[in-house]
Amino acid sequence: MDTSEYYYKNGQFIIHNYNKKKTFANFLPGLAGKRGIPLWAFYVNRAQLISGFGLQDKNHPITLFHSANKAYENVSRDGFRTFIKINNEIYEPFSINAKHENKLIIEPHKVSIEETNADLGIKVIVSYFGLPNEEIPALARMVKLVNLQPEPLKLEIVDGLAEILPAGLGTEEFKALSNLLQSWMDVECLEEKFAFYKLRGSTGDSAEVSEVRQGNFYVGFDRSGLLEIIADRDLIFAYDTSKTLPLNFVEKSVSELLKLPQVNKNKVPSAFIPTDIILNKEYEIFSLIGHTHSLNSLRDKLPQITNIDYILNKELEAKKIIEDLLEDVHTETAYPEFDAYIKQNYLDNLLRGGYPITIGKQIYHIYGRKHGDLERDYNFFSLAPEYYSTGPGNFRDVCQNRRLDSIIHRDVEFFNVFQFGNLIQLDGYNPLSVNGITYTLKTEKIDYLIKKHFGKNCELLKDMFSRQFTPGDLVNFIDRNKIEVKTKEEEYLAEVIDSSDMKIESHFGEGYWIDHFTYFLDLIEAYKAIYPDKFADNYLHNEVFMYFNSPIKILRQKDKSILTKENRVRQYKSLLHLEKPGDFSKINGKYYKSTLFIKLLVLALNKFSLLDPKGLGVEMEAGKPGWNDAMNGLPGLFGSGISETIELKRIIDFMLENQLPDAVELPIEIYELFKNLENSFDYQNRVFAREEYREKTNDGLSGRLNLLLTEEIKSLLNKMAQHLDESLKKLYVDSNGIIPTYLTYEVIDYEMNNQKENTVKPISFVRKDVSPFLEAPARLLKTDFSKDKLRQMYRTIKNTELYDKPLKQYRTSVSLEKDTFEIGRIKAFTPGWLERESNFLHMTYKYVLGLLKAGLYQEFFTELKTNLVCFMNPEVYGRSILENSSFIATSNNPNPHIHGQGFFARLSGSTVETLNIWTLMMLGKEPFRYENGVLVFEPRPIIEKSFFNRNHRLSFKFLSKTMITYINEKQKDTFDNSLIYRYELIDSEERMEVIEGKEVIGDLAVKIRDGYYKKINIQIK
Repeated sequence: MDTSEYYYKNGQFIIHNYNKKKTFANFLPGLAGKRGIPLWAFYVNRAQLISGFGLQDKNHPITLFHSANKAYENVSRDGFRTFIKINNEIYEPFSINAKHENKLIIEPHKVSIEETNADLGIKVIVSYFGLPNEEIPALARMVKLVNLQPEPLKLEIVDGLAEILPAGLGTEEFKALSNLLQSWMDVECLEEKFAFYKLRGSTGDSAEVSEVRQGNFYVGFDRSGLLEIIADRDLIFAYDTSKTLPLNFVEKSVSELLKLPQVNKNKVPSAFIPTDIILNKEYEIFSLIGHTHSLNSLRDKLPQITNIDYILNKELEAKKIIEDLLEDVHTETAYPEFDAYIKQNYLDNLLRGGYPITIGKQIYHIYGRKHGDLERDYNFFSLAPEYYSTGPGNFRDVCQNRRLDSIIHRDVEFFNVFQFGNLIQLDGYNPLSVNGITYTLKTEKIDYLIKKHFGKNCELLKDMFSRQFTPGDLVNFIDRNKIEVKTKEEEYLAEVIDSSDMKIESHFGEGYWIDHFTYFLDLIEAYKAIYPDKFADNYLHNEVFMYFNSPIKILRQKDKSILTKENRVRQYKSLLHLEKPGDFSKINGKYYKSTLFIKLLVLALNKFSLLDPKGLGVEMEAGKPGWNDAMNGLPGLFGSGISETIELKRIIDFMLENQLPDAVELPIEIYELFKNLENSFDYQNRVFAREEYREKTNDGLSGRLNLLLTEEIKSLLNKMAQHLDESLKKLYVDSNGIIPTYLTYEVIDYEMNNQKENTVKPISFVRKDVSPFLEAPARLLKTDFSKDKLRQMYRTIKNTELYDKPLKQYRTSVSLEKDTFEIGRIKAFTPGWLERESNFLHMTYKYVLGLLKAGLYQEFFTELKTNLVCFMNPEVYGRSILENSSFIATSNNPNPHIHGQGFFARLSGSTVETLNIWTLMMLGKEPFRYENGVLVFEPRPIIEKSFFNRNHRLSFKFLSKTMITYINEKQKDTFDNSLIYRYELIDSEERMEVIEGKEVIGDLAVKIRDGYYKKINIQIK
């Protein structure tokens, strides 16, 4: 593959002549280790790459955050620049119009560029990575000059950043008021050979004015020590305000530039390092650009962090941190790109969902954040500026990206089910924002733990322990206040966290999307696949599930059904915001807690009550659509989602397939909802039932309990399941095999609502189907629907616009030209762009994964080779084929130059679909099962023969610890009459236990799950 201008080799993805290739935006991982504070850093494939980096979010930039289209324009002017003067001529490497050969090198932990100037005999290499495990967050930059000639070269160099902002300025603030805000800007410490960029005071127009103590900094050094910095960009560019040419450097030597007086007040500063050298073989400039909360703290650190060996070791450390994480999914197949792709997806998946670590007896996720980048400029990303860093996310994103935690990390066990189950409300909805977990140390433990673990300055901890905190918050506080620690960090953290009350932080956010509940069952199934022996107890007996209570009231149908000026009935403004904080629902003054079974029952009853007037789709009655956000007009059209109906069916089927309790005591409100639905599935009765139920549970539960027997539960669940089965079968027939995703309803009869002006009570409806989308078919593939009908659906879809024949990929929908603009903003999008008729990877991958789950194995492997990014042509895809995009522009887009090109980098739900494909291929659906009181291990790999290497082997890491190798001597598809017949269990001492047969049972199976075996060889015939 390395004959191409794009190729993967030895852990690197390389793009030659990147300046002339299709534009794309990307980012460094922002992953600084447990004891590090991360920076965000975005780059584009132009000039010297970096276009915007800073602390925490867009409101704390070091260099300005630009949207992608502006970043492509500005990076060559305002970003990092290198000017080399040789024989009185100026050479700027990585210029867009340069004729010299260059390349971009992408690795998981860093990004680099190289340019070879054959005329001058110089190679220039620039690399960037985030500084790991440091209290001072910084971007590390290394510039290496290599002499390709036999004779030494005399060079003068000016290298650095054309524009850098003082700390305290927000991105939007600076874009709007940059001329005014220059008045506050100042640069200090140049005489100490580093630059400290700060504001002289707060910029707000208020009576309270404060001095700003925090600052951004730039420091450069080589093997001789610190280098001088020019922060006054006029000394470099003179009157060229476009910053195109370093006019002063053209005229003056480095020594002359350094003698010029700098004016660094009331102007936007820069950070340039001027130096002159004799280049024999190699010369390197190292730079650190970052943020500090305190100038004195930075001064204390400079001697350490400006040491060459320190920086080189930090790069190795940054690499090792990520490599250690990615080892969890180490894979060896006949396709190196596929193996690397799995690792990259794992990295990107944990960057959105978080990485689970164990603190004491608790699970805590680090490194997660809400996605947002130069292309997704509408999303407000945030990286917590603390140790053990983690940021906020959305319920849907975090829940689905953690889907496989229990399968990859044995310690997670039931935690994710517990966390997200607690956030599901009594009405079946959930808050949008998931803000991680905080802890409050129990009062009676404070003095004891302070005395046991801490010494000098420990009295300061009493204030810390009087409030909520995170692990990173605590460790940072101890470091910054120089509190003496008597024990290891792991020890004091474990005891403090285990002695604290945990709080799941969440808030309502922007609304109730109807698809969010659909990801909860995935967490449960993943847990059960590894811990089937523990499932029943947690399912039926463990009363740990609370019910979040958002400060929101969903209006009755008659109060949100609006009569428009055109005499049409629409459903708008569905929510009433209440003047109270979000909390968890209570019963008799205490938080109500239930079992997982009751949680699923409450969820199923609520969602079934939401079936639309024809009993087909789940209504979008709370103002938001489902997975496809751009269908935002559907709630107003009394829209409903068939995808959610399918997922409701999965939940009910799951409950029926598993053991039911003998009886359950339910709060009277839930009991009455159950009985109301039991009496009738009629639409008006369902509307009445849910609205009465909500009215009674808005402020908690009354405290009365009623007993519900197994027979009653089973009877209603069977009736609900039968209704859903019949509805889906009818939709399949009516739609000629492609089940619809969205339905809308026109109100044709109504009564005026006398209690609220211009509102009505709908009486009867007419159904209208939206044009076909891929989502419902993708979800149907996960059910027990007829395999023959699913295969026919697959074939039918390939003959419609849902399939992009030129690209051999899938689209979100057929053409929407026939649909009304009222369905949402999707109609205003260009076809083949964003969610409209493009290859939205998350949905395409759901569909491809569905083929695997449905047992359509030949069809799955056919689609894998054209729809998985790692198998695509990178010249067309336009970026690294190890990294997912949010969507790919399809061949119906009016711009032929972008057909097949990926847009919006990396962080999406597609990463977890990729990992789910990987786990199913390697293990099958349930590697463990529980039979007759005995644990059984029997993986059932679904692997096409081409994935095995020349030695007929394929290896992968199981549960992050054990390397499993399949040996397929006949080189056959494992799903084609193949059978496991032998296990070799090898421990860390290389002792082997051999098991003949298709499964491992009892204590040996438990030892496999516990990670006792280092390697397992499994032979297939």
